[in-house]
Amino acid sequence: MNVEDKKNEYAIDLIEEFFDKHRDWKKIETLNVFGLGEHFDTNFKILKNSEKMEETYSQNEWFKLVSSVRIRKEKNADKDEIIAQSSVNNASISTNPKSAWMLYKRNLKEKGWDRNTIDSIQSSSLNILKYLSKDTGKLGPIKGLVLGNVQSGKTANMAGLISIAADYGFNCFIVLSGMIENLRKQTQDRLVNDVVNNGQLDWQIIEHPHPVRPLLKTDAMDNLDLSSDSKKRYLNVSLKNSSRLNNLLKWLYSSKAQAKNLKVLIIDDEADQASINTKKMDINSEEDKERSRINELIINMVNGYNGKNLGAVNYISYTATPYANVLNEAGTESLYPKDFIVSLPVSDDYIGPRKLFGLTEPDETEDLPLIRNISQDDVDTIKDINEGETGYIPKSLKDAIQWYLASSMAMMINGHKSPISMLVHVNQKINSHSYMEEVILDYLHSVKTRNLEKFLYETKMVYLTETSEFSKEDFIEGMPGYSRDSNEIPEYPSWPEIEDKLRILFFREEEEFVSKIPMEQDGSLKFHKGIHLCIDNSAAKYSPNEHVRIVYPEGKNKPKHATLFIVIGGNTLSRGLTLEGLTTSYFMRNTFMSDTLMQMGRWFGYRKGYEIYPRIWMNETARDRFKFVAQLDQELRETIEEYAEKNATPSDYGVMVKNSANNKLIQVTSKNKQQGAEHTDLDFQGINKQTILFEDKPELLNDNIDITNGFFNKLGKPIKNGSRLVWENVDFEVLKTSFLSKYSAPKQDIMFSNLKALVKWCDSLEGDARYDRWNVVLSSKGEIRKNPENSDWVVHGYGVANVDRSVLIDKKGNPRLVNIGSLRAPRDLLSDITEGKDSKHTRTLSMKEVRQIRRDNNIDHIPQLVIYRINKDSKPKIVGEKNKRTNLEFSQDIIAISIMIPGKSVGQNLAKNLMINIDNSDEDYVEE
Repeated sequence: MNVEDKKNEYAIDLIEEFFDKHRDWKKIETLNVFGLGEHFDTNFKILKNSEKMEETYSQNEWFKLVSSVRIRKEKNADKDEIIAQSSVNNASISTNPKSAWMLYKRNLKEKGWDRNTIDSIQSSSLNILKYLSKDTGKLGPIKGLVLGNVQSGKTANMAGLISIAADYGFNCFIVLSGMIENLRKQTQDRLVNDVVNNGQLDWQIIEHPHPVRPLLKTDAMDNLDLSSDSKKRYLNVSLKNSSRLNNLLKWLYSSKAQAKNLKVLIIDDEADQASINTKKMDINSEEDKERSRINELIINMVNGYNGKNLGAVNYISYTATPYANVLNEAGTESLYPKDFIVSLPVSDDYIGPRKLFGLTEPDETEDLPLIRNISQDDVDTIKDINEGETGYIPKSLKDAIQWYLASSMAMMINGHKSPISMLVHVNQKINSHSYMEEVILDYLHSVKTRNLEKFLYETKMVYLTETSEFSKEDFIEGMPGYSRDSNEIPEYPSWPEIEDKLRILFFREEEEFVSKIPMEQDGSLKFHKGIHLCIDNSAAKYSPNEHVRIVYPEGKNKPKHATLFIVIGGNTLSRGLTLEGLTTSYFMRNTFMSDTLMQMGRWFGYRKGYEIYPRIWMNETARDRFKFVAQLDQELRETIEEYAEKNATPSDYGVMVKNSANNKLIQVTSKNKQQGAEHTDLDFQGINKQTILFEDKPELLNDNIDITNGFFNKLGKPIKNGSRLVWENVDFEVLKTSFLSKYSAPKQDIMFSNLKALVKWCDSLEGDARYDRWNVVLSSKGEIRKNPENSDWVVHGYGVANVDRSVLIDKKGNPRLVNIGSLRAPRDLLSDITEGKDSKHTRTLSMKEVRQIRRDNNIDHIPQLVIYRINKDSKPKIVGEKNKRTNLEFSQDIIAISIMIPGKSVGQNLAKNLMINIDNSDEDYVEE
């Protein structure tokens, strides 16, 4: 029986409804939902008649269907990551078919949302609701934060929460939506479409709230029906504009009689934008703080205004980049999320920073190799274009355009009929966008008029290279758990099919080959079959005959064919804007703020139907910055999960945010948004570093080998543990004098070229905080042999084989510097578990899992040093066009090391974290 067969969808819908109503899997398995006992055959006949079910199932087949739903729901439930001490209510899902949630759920199904995602929205929305209150008179307003993901369906989660909260009895919903009116309108239209329906609740949209002059008389506060049994629900979507917020604030508090009946849920969308206090403040003087106007208005809305308070106020900030929200300020009068932080679960279908840029800890990983390099020469050319000093098109931009056009033709052949976009985002300056437009136009026209055959040959080479470097099989391997069957993921068409369509494109008449979006006399937009070249920035103006900014076809203007868009722009292409069918991104920006950079990643999100086509061109600096952001994001979510397990609230602790050791490369957020932050010594993960940078300096390499041999000679006989030798409880004085103070690393490796600073810090610790005993591990390739003959290395009579590590990045120079990307396997961090309980781990582990396994084996308090001897002639394991690695080819073997300290604090010479300064002078601190 194939559970996924479409004929089973109706039965699965019924099972989900039974679960929402009964919460009893045993009842559902036996169909004892009618109160007639566990007689399956009898119950099934009743089910068929009452629900008009066409399919017939045996008890075993029904059990399989129930099991599939149960596994899915339990899997999604396990993804919820919440920080909170306890629920403040017993809210539950309404099973009334006319309830706001059930109608919204049906709406999502009709739009084609998969069941896993709908389950996830329901679970996370209910969990958030459980931390809200319909009476905040005594405890004060609830303040929380929801950590979403860039382009991940955050609005769908907001709509889910509003629906469930409306069913539960909240009567007023305010959504603070960005600073751009068209995006605010977009959010309002989406929420109205999702939430406002013909159900048991009567929704009223408050368009322009005003204390004395509302747009409609029915919008006046005194005219709202806020009685306890009322079915009226009120929704306002407001621009984060001081004038509008001022009117909204005064409207909310305009009636003392109504105030106590208001049960308000305020959702601050993109809460790290505008809502943050950016003006100078004195964190020691609450009265004298100088607030930014928008921040002040929102605080008054939440905390009370003119001596009045509302019956219930719940403020939830939504953002994918919450660094400013948790680093700005933490006082009771601030918007700090004191009550809870929720990290929305990430769908297996989501292509986010981790998938594209990988992680650096505990090991360097990259799941989807979709990033292409913009060389330094091309970077210099782009800079000249931005200044209007050249009309020359760099090769990487030609490659990107060629891929965009070839992939667009391929998608059309696959049957794609929706818009297909290319993003060009290389500068925020308005003038540079016009210069870039000229360069792209000149290139396209030169191809059309005189260079078509050359273009087709070059595009063929790009197409064949790209399709070989990233195949459908590569996507499937890099996206385990993806919801679509492999036969639903498209295949690359053959080149001759692509070429035929490209010729048709370039043979089009000029006005239908490349242009802005043409406008008819009545102002309607006309979309042709060529390329729409748009400029989207704050200076882009309408003209009588063309639309300059990006807008996609909809309604009666939507053609039956796929429409092509190349979009050039800057900051307006960052936050909140979705580029439809984005296959090609050409990105080079000099921003070094983590939150700003993350929001610029318009390529994050879902790519269903064209999964194999996205590519991203960027320069090395931008890639390094995104890699840091991916690690920052992962560690932040793990921190949230860790505190959730301890039932601690954000009012007890400061959320730690990873800080870059190189502020010239990247900063977490702007300084005026992290005024309440302080550099902290507290590091819950301890040091967890590995050497990956090596210089081919023969003398240094030989010295490290001699130092390591001398160190091993100072140690006693090791424990043989598979392919490792382990020394337990090594005296730190021996480790310090014989190894750490002598080992040398390239100066480019900030951590390992300063091991003396680590030694000094270790010596400064006192009492129980000291790390006097270490575990030392020597890693080998394959089984350690007792017979040392023909071994690479002999240590205490054991034959040890060198390990192989090939080169990921090769920086030419004298001496040659290489980056191996990753030194360790996750199991290396567990290799000092010598009793064999958990010493066999071959799959990739997160640091959270590694710490838990060490904790389970009672060695989480012991620091670890792992030593490797890398074969100087190492070669890649995989040879071929797809392989991104090269031979090591060093003059001597390399001694490489990994250090993991599970300690409580990190010295100032090591990379720091940032944490909000919380004044807990009258409370107990939560200690790690």
